[in-house]
Amino acid sequence: MSMSSTTSTNNGAMHSNRRSNPCINWIEEAISKRHIKYYEYKNFDNIKEISTGTYGKIYRANWKNSNKYLSLKSFFVRENSTIKEIIHEVKLQRDVDFHNNVIRFYGMTILDQDNEDEQLQKYLLVMEYADGGTLQQYLSRHFNELTWNDKFSLAYQLASAVSYLHEEGIVHRDLNSTSIMIHQNAIKLADFGVSKRIKEASKRQINFGSFPYIDPKLFSNQINKNNPTKIYTLSERSDVYSVGVLLWEISSGIPPYYGIDDDNLHWKIFQGLRENPVPDTPTSYIDLYTDCWDGEPDNRPTMNQVVSRLNNIIVESYKTINDYQTDDFVINVQFKPEDEINVVVDRIVDFIFKLTNEGKEPKFRNKYVLDYINVYNISLKEIYSWLLNNQSNSTSIFLLGYFNYSGIGTKENRDYAFKLFFNASKHNHVLAQYYVGLCYKCGYGIIKNQELAFEYFKKCANKNFAAGQLNLGYMYEHGTDIKGDLKMAVEWYEKASINGNIIASYNLGLCYKNGVGVNANNKKAFELFKKSAEGEYLNGITMLGYFYRNGIGTSINNQEAFHLYQKASYLGDGTAQYNLALMYENGIGIVKDMDQGIYWYKKSSENGFQKSQDRLDELSKIRDRKD
Repeated sequence: MSMSSTTSTNNGAMHSNRRSNPCINWIEEAISKRHIKYYEYKNFDNIKEISTGTYGKIYRANWKNSNKYLSLKSFFVRENSTIKEIIHEVKLQRDVDFHNNVIRFYGMTILDQDNEDEQLQKYLLVMEYADGGTLQQYLSRHFNELTWNDKFSLAYQLASAVSYLHEEGIVHRDLNSTSIMIHQNAIKLADFGVSKRIKEASKRQINFGSFPYIDPKLFSNQINKNNPTKIYTLSERSDVYSVGVLLWEISSGIPPYYGIDDDNLHWKIFQGLRENPVPDTPTSYIDLYTDCWDGEPDNRPTMNQVVSRLNNIIVESYKTINDYQTDDFVINVQFKPEDEINVVVDRIVDFIFKLTNEGKEPKFRNKYVLDYINVYNISLKEIYSWLLNNQSNSTSIFLLGYFNYSGIGTKENRDYAFKLFFNASKHNHVLAQYYVGLCYKCGYGIIKNQELAFEYFKKCANKNFAAGQLNLGYMYEHGTDIKGDLKMAVEWYEKASINGNIIASYNLGLCYKNGVGVNANNKKAFELFKKSAEGEYLNGITMLGYFYRNGIGTSINNQEAFHLYQKASYLGDGTAQYNLALMYENGIGIVKDMDQGIYWYKKSSENGFQKSQDRLDELSKIRDRKD
């Protein structure tokens, strides 16, 4: 975020000559020496209160003419202990500021109420604004949209952030779904222990408002209050307990013990009461949060172990990605035994139309089609025989061509496929016209002819068929046997992307990344690669990982880059496998693991990625020198 700031010891908002309080002097000295950026309060626009509490308020505001929102966090200065806690928060924020899953701290501003009594002055922290609200709000609004992989990602980000705090010697002590924010669908840890410490400084009591998340061992203090040697204090393992409850909440979408009205609930939790697993939750995930919320702190895993186990869960989910991708397509199929084969044939062609138009990963399309056909409990032999004997309409002609083109139910025969596509295209069958264009473009079953390919793609594109628009854009971009026109390429890519083609989104992203036919714009490229990746396009997933890894068009996020590379690697992308190996080798976004690094270099090399083989050769020479 680019914002100018003002630093001044003579600023009207800072009356240093009236201050004798050493804590207030510390704040003003830190500002005057530019250890903390100071923002003139008068330069904030559109200030709106978004939450309030006993100890302060949160505002949303714009800095000068910036379109981006910031948060202003206030603390009411009523006693010296509160000022000390503000200073403590500022110091903690500076220590953990660069982690992607922690709310960013930008500086401070001071709201002067024109009153000589310094106790009425408000100090405000200038913070990153979280557009998704709290985790609790986010789950309430979006839970039905979240896949298990989305939930695993949120859980991993949370665990990673808390693990990082622990590595910095910080215990949060108040983790709950209202103290965790969401910004652009990512976890942002906020208020790490500060609000809890302020309450302790002023009231010295437990915050029972969030007791479902609090380590139940703390409740034993009410039993042992007369025995100081048995008083339990919150620790890193207390945060682990809270994370366990939050992992359950992420899996369920509702706060723990929601709707239960029981004055003795906290004692029941102390005695072992826990929430039940949500149906269809993976067993490994249940085991993890169950271990986290164990009643005995010593039995709980460390946060590093939680992060490692979540990573393993995510790896396993990626290994089965092809299965749930197909499920997403076939879930709406409602087959009745009495359906005639001609009805099934129409539906299969509609399904192929959807796969092709959306640009679903070409290497997996045969699997998608076969899984779809299996829903109907009709053998391929039966369908193929029916097609051979029913060539009276363009749909049947096309599907027989597609089966021969793809080697489904028969040996691959693209000469025969082209003839069938060509015959069906005469009846204005848009999918057949598209495949005629593809055959002319690539020389499948016919001699390559770029001009004819262009004409067929143009027919499809003018019918608003996204796959035709994609290929028309490609031909304009590369200008093979036709006059290249980069601006036209961008125009057709954009139309195809708007119509939902994920390959077109990727190609358009490349145009914005490299300034091809359009002014270079990394932020626009990032959004397009993200759209492509969300549609499960392999190149889009890999490129999005590259953008996160290098902070192009977005902030650097090594954890997100790691998981994207990991996902693409299990889908067989050699470039992603190389980048994943690099991250394992250097301990970036994951614990360093040379064995895993070598494993993925080998996988990448097997897929023809030369850099991986070069690195394997270098590592082999290093080992030889050591020997």
